[in-house]
Amino acid sequence: MEPSWAVFDTTTGRVAGTPLPSNVGTFSNIVISGSDGTATTHLAPFAITVLPLPNNPPRISGTPATTVVAGHAYSFQPSATDPNGLAIKFGITGKPAWAVFDSNTGRLWGTPAAADAGTYANIVITAHDGYMKGVLPAFSIVVQIPPPVPTTVSATLSWVPPVENTDGSDMSAIVARMRDIVAATPLPVGYRTSLEGSFREGEQGRLMMALLTPISILLIYLVLNQRFRSVILSLIIMGNIPLALVGSVAALWLTGQDLDLSAMIGFIAVTGIAVRNSLLKVSHFINLHLHEKMPLDRRLILRGSGERLTPVLMTALAAGLGLAPLLISSDVAGTEILHPVAVSIFGGLISSTLLDTFTTPVLFERFGRRALSHVIEGDAALAYETF
Repeated sequence: MEPSWAVFDTTTGRVAGTPLPSNVGTFSNIVISGSDGTATTHLAPFAITVLPLPNNPPRISGTPATTVVAGHAYSFQPSATDPNGLAIKFGITGKPAWAVFDSNTGRLWGTPAAADAGTYANIVITAHDGYMKGVLPAFSIVVQIPPPVPTTVSATLSWVPPVENTDGSDMSAIVARMRDIVAATPLPVGYRTSLEGSFREGEQGRLMMALLTPISILLIYLVLNQRFRSVILSLIIMGNIPLALVGSVAALWLTGQDLDLSAMIGFIAVTGIAVRNSLLKVSHFINLHLHEKMPLDRRLILRGSGERLTPVLMTALAAGLGLAPLLISSDVAGTEILHPVAVSIFGGLISSTLLDTFTTPVLFERFGRRALSHVIEGDAALAYETF
């Protein structure tokens, strides 16, 4: 008996066909016969058993995008395979109204509009081979409103900053009050304030000078100590530095100048002059004692001070005459920076020259004679060779 799902070819005797799941069972007593017109022969009866398919549903996978901006295209296509090799059809539940679904490929795509903004939940895509079904986990799609497009506005802003003069108060105090007022004034988001100009540059310069000045003084001390090999003699020579600074500060105060970067540069210059004046006297004291064999007493100090008074006064006078044009031309354009320097140096020259005439000899008589004797006792030959 021929199975209902099979086709028999009478010419070749071939039995062929594809049974369906509904054809599961045993088809027995199948007999194939052949005839030449005069005689007929038969094949022994046989049976065909159709077995059920394995219990393996289609496999479907993929990670869909869960957000899309309105006006932008959305697309997702899962991948699916069937272990039994059967054709697959796709299905969907919860499809958004703005989307299109292809049941042959499982692709979900579309472009939502701004009116479609919202959340589309519980979207499920399935794959079916006619007998069993594979299911992709449920997912959601959120349609977002696009951000507003910034509008570019072209405009020309014209602003003339106000200009005001001070009342003659100290510039540092004025700036401090301005900073207090600005700090107490709330500003809109994205705005900031800063004080710029010559005062800001001078403030940064003063910070740098505050760092470099101690380093410079330390280097001066190291050089002097290397030369004289005595801490006391080095400090006696450097004792003229405060005397020069007193004159510089007094000159600035008398002329109404601010303590700006230019004045501080003048301090450094007058510091070198003051150290050099003291160095001349102390070195001459030592030479008189070592090479002219004068005892370390007051006569040596008076003679050495008198012999070095002329070179010191000549140096101060020459420097003062050179600074005179800058001192008397404070209102001339271009001298705003050089005038404070000249005032600072000139005041320091006067105070260091006058006060050093008395302080260095007194300090050497009180402390220097003992220090020099100690140096000579330590290494007389080296002392004679050095001084």
